[in-house]
Amino acid sequence: MDKCFFCGSDSCDFCQLCREAGQLLRPPIPVSAERMRQIREQLGLGSAFQLFEASQVLDLYTGFGVVQVALPPGEFLVALQDQVGVRRYGVVRFEGLPDSEGWAQN
Repeated sequence: MDKCFFCGSDSCDFCQLCREAGQLLRPPIPVSAERMRQIREQLGLGSAFQLFEASQVLDLYTGFGVVQVALPPGEFLVALQDQVGVRRYGVVRFEGLPDSEGWAQN
């Protein structure tokens, strides 16, 4: 594969060439089936989407720098991606799940 036109790397997630090759910027995050079901249900996504990022802090890039906005307790900003590189983002809240995966510590 040629170097990315935008960033110069051998593979990145921001150019069409890398998306067509199915490159993921990060590997999927291990998550329980029930937590994944709730994420997909709340965001209206199918089983092709895998979780690759989650945070309780929203980084907002402004003309004055980066502002970090803490989400309310129990809410998470999540990013999911399918095999062809389509991404979806959203805020979710988990209900009735024990925290054996450490989500409350993120």
